[in-house]
Amino acid sequence: MPDLQHDDDQDRTDIGHGHAISWYTRGPDETRVGVLIWHRALDTGDDATEHAGGVYFDVPESVGLTGARWQLVSLDPLHIEPSVLCSCGDHGFIRDGHWIPA
Repeated sequence: MPDLQHDDDQDRTDIGHGHAISWYTRGPDETRVGVLIWHRALDTGDDATEHAGGVYFDVPESVGLTGARWQLVSLDPLHIEPSVLCSCGDHGFIRDGHWIPA
């Protein structure tokens, strides 16, 4: 299976509360296997510092990727479980296509 790919930052989708997503895709049909969650880093004290944390979905196409998996409840609108906790301390849920702060 081809290497993992991700959309460039031009293809971000706003999901609210200062968060946006872009997709990890895989294979010739560009199956969505995860998301990059873009947001302001909480641990820098600098509101302008943006970074992204990624999660993979628990789908057959993600086999072989290293890392934890989130349950894909719905792709459209996006809903994953459990919550997402970034290394910077940002914590929330993605449900019904929106970021919900924890």
